[in-house]
Amino acid sequence: MKPGIYEGMDFDKYLKEPGLSKSAVTKLIVSQAHYDAYIKGEFEPTPDMKFGSDVDRAIFEPEKPLAEYNLKTKSGQAYHDALHGMLDALDRCQTASKLLSGGAAQVSMFWEAENGVMLKGRPDYMRRDWSLFVDYKTTTNSAWFKWRWIARDTGADTQAAIAVDGMQEIEGDGFDFIFIVQERKPPYAMAIYEAPPAMLESGRAKYRKAIPLYKEYWEDGICRGYPDEVIENLEW
Repeated sequence: MKPGIYEGMDFDKYLKEPGLSKSAVTKLIVSQAHYDAYIKGEFEPTPDMKFGSDVDRAIFEPEKPLAEYNLKTKSGQAYHDALHGMLDALDRCQTASKLLSGGAAQVSMFWEAENGVMLKGRPDYMRRDWSLFVDYKTTTNSAWFKWRWIARDTGADTQAAIAVDGMQEIEGDGFDFIFIVQERKPPYAMAIYEAPPAMLESGRAKYRKAIPLYKEYWEDGICRGYPDEVIENLEW
């Protein structure tokens, strides 16, 4: 895939294209063995991840079918109520509605970083007129003091850094990155955050750390796990 911004690319095609994504970085900085299991499909998405994907699809790809649920069951009714409760709350949020209109959804981007490694990303929404990427997240707690740690653990910082740095590399444009973070339980509250410089630096450090590990894995067949030794002098 040539470096560039691609609108309308099917998600399955995006996944098949080689490149270092946020998800790959998140696994590689743990270990190459975790990345190996990830690309072989040995990581099962959690129920919360599956639900988040369904909400995401309902917002940005409404023409695609969602997971089937049985309203006669307690779990099916809970799924239905949460999904539609979140969508209704999102519709009522004027700021979110403005951010998620007038642009392009599910934009795929590919760019070449150091050592010839291709990086790739897929922000939920792009507003060229505002020089802005927007990504929607579901969570347990949208308060900043909670979500900042969730974002760090799940790689949202890396996602933002790949998109912002990629746009600069591909088109020479300075874009900002905004997260719409919505809770999965009533009242389905949400907060909207611009990724601060420190968050972008955190994500940048992660993908830069992952690049040589990625090259080792694919070019040299190296697949290390955790060190086979006692690790001492740890910070707590």
